[in-house]
Amino acid sequence: MPKILLNWVPTQSDFELMRKTLPDAEFEVPPWQNLEEAEILLYSPKTPDLDALIPNMKNLRFIQSLMAGVDHLPWSLIPNNVIVASGSGANSEAVADMALALALSALKFIPFYQNEMKMDLWKRRVSKDLDSLTAVILGTGSIGKAIAKRLKAFGMQVVGVSRSGNQVEGFDNVASSADWSSEPYGDLIVIALPLNRDSYHMIDKDVLSRLGGTRVIVNIARAAIVEPQALKVWLQENPTSVYASDVWWNEKLSLQPVVVEQPISISYLPNVIMSPHTAGLTEYAQERMLTTSCENIRRFLEGGQPLGIVRKEDYSQTPWNEN
Repeated sequence: MPKILLNWVPTQSDFELMRKTLPDAEFEVPPWQNLEEAEILLYSPKTPDLDALIPNMKNLRFIQSLMAGVDHLPWSLIPNNVIVASGSGANSEAVADMALALALSALKFIPFYQNEMKMDLWKRRVSKDLDSLTAVILGTGSIGKAIAKRLKAFGMQVVGVSRSGNQVEGFDNVASSADWSSEPYGDLIVIALPLNRDSYHMIDKDVLSRLGGTRVIVNIARAAIVEPQALKVWLQENPTSVYASDVWWNEKLSLQPVVVEQPISISYLPNVIMSPHTAGLTEYAQERMLTTSCENIRRFLEGGQPLGIVRKEDYSQTPWNEN
């Protein structure tokens, strides 16, 4: 009987869902007993105990993330023989919906009208026609593809950006990260990349200065892909540009209200739209993430190739944990 260790305590309905997919598995939740017996770790980044947990799992063979991002893992502590898989694809549609909501809110000035009209101030602006815009999506994975599908429905020219620059179905064109960073463009830029050593601070002072103003940047990936101080300066110098983000440098993924301070102060700027990392927090997202993760664990246990295997070399350096 395979033992699967969880670093959080699921609800009863979540347990039933996991047992339905993996009926022969034994699930162990905190407080753990016999850590050495567990061969599989199914983890959620909501709890910060992975640093102490992983080194004590002497028989660990496979790590499955509930979420698409795996930057929370203490990569230096994971043995080379342990396979790591992300939860890529489980909540792509939900995250793409949030990207679209943020983009349309910014492009059509909705938050600005909301605040002004509450003060009985009518300040009308001329917006751009959506079908005249070029949207650049940084990341051509499952989330990037889902975003592209939505933006193309509005008639936008949609360009993807990936490390290789290989063409991907659903995009009008795909550019390499190096080419786009050297000559950045796009009326709307959506960040949908995983955070790794290549994407960390990819949007820095040089990229923002070359990008110029009157742009909308939407971030539904990870805050650390954007260099915070450079972003603040860019927003101050380009008041017609907008940064709309669901992700932040310091995050507390809790359903309870909590005060979270940022490394920079930009919340007071009128050209910033903020949400507290809620893109994947939908009615059925947890169910889809659990089902996808458990099905991938079953694939591993049956000797198949797990989906979403992560390239460990992308995480050999983790500068975001050093700041």
